[in-house]
Amino acid sequence: MVVHQVKNACGANQLLAADPFRAGHVLTGEWSEGIWRSADGGDTWESIGAGLPFQLRGPASVLNALAYSATRSGTLYAGFISEGLWSSPDDGKSWSKLFPAGTAEPFNVSALAVGKVDGGRDLLILASEPMVRTLTESKVVCSRDGGITWETWADDSLGAVRWKGIALDCDSRQVLAVTCGNGAFRTEISQE
Repeated sequence: MVVHQVKNACGANQLLAADPFRAGHVLTGEWSEGIWRSADGGDTWESIGAGLPFQLRGPASVLNALAYSATRSGTLYAGFISEGLWSSPDDGKSWSKLFPAGTAEPFNVSALAVGKVDGGRDLLILASEPMVRTLTESKVVCSRDGGITWETWADDSLGAVRWKGIALDCDSRQVLAVTCGNGAFRTEISQE
């Protein structure tokens, strides 16, 4: 069934975010159409999705996760199925691809967590679930420097995990992850 769905490639369940620096600033997204930002608690909305890869590689290229930076006001993240993670340093006026660096390489952002590390940088954790339609594998990657460098977390004993959610505790030390059919996991991470 999932192979033949037109839009709902993997759930699109992380499409609401609140700014940790500015009260009333929120983001919402629609998986195939766009992202909207409100600076007044939702009374008015502005479209900020121009330049993002909505349905670039066909109907499986959909928005799946939104987040604000934990360290820089006005910095936004948007995770896509097939198209990876994108970022905006200016409240959505401009966007650039953050991961993976190669534009042709597909990556499913099926879960996204943003925290902070010592030194004032964003800690980014992305999980990709395997999908036949996008030819991607199960993978978790982490950046401790706001997306400049990335490390892959590998544990082959877990199998082809369908990651659905990732969260960080308030100290950005413990990662909690939930899957579809493989259970829930937690791990401790260092800030280095």
